[in-house]
Amino acid sequence: GETIGKTMTQTNSTGTKEKKYNAREVYKSPLSFTPEVGRGVSSIVFQVSNSHVAKVNRWSDIPLEKTLVWLTHQYNIARKAYASGISIPKPDGIFDVELRPTKNRDPNIVPGFVMEYINGTCLSDMSKSQLAKLERLWDSEKKKALQSGIIVDDCSERNAIWCQERERVYLIDFEYWSYL
Repeated sequence: GETIGKTMTQTNSTGTKEKKYNAREVYKSPLSFTPEVGRGVSSIVFQVSNSHVAKVNRWSDIPLEKTLVWLTHQYNIARKAYASGISIPKPDGIFDVELRPTKNRDPNIVPGFVMEYINGTCLSDMSKSQLAKLERLWDSEKKKALQSGIIVDDCSERNAIWCQERERVYLIDFEYWSYL
């Protein structure tokens, strides 16, 4: 396997161990370039290895502290969802991610939420008939989230991926998810 980096572990007031961002650890991509695999209103997702992606803030003028709060919220929700058996990419942590240069981007290091790469098709790219065949699986994942105490807000077709190899619909984009 690949080494993603390290995070500090802290025990909170309830005795639960939490992973915290450690700015000294850098995830160095083994790829010669880091292709963009997704883009949202506030984020860009880069493939940082054959098995991992990193979600980073799209806006460079956002203060680091605010970006870390934004990423940490998504990471913590994803950890709970993954532990509850909801089909989502396995969350690995928040790291300083080295983005390789492209013809349009200089190399840089930015904080990012690193998670498993799911090789699949976004439901928004499917025909209505294809989508109809997957609706039961998609609804099942949304229902599992609700039963686990997670509100999946903005669960549109653009925030779900069909992985034919695993025969699963994965929910993605935890930005607007919250706890019941």
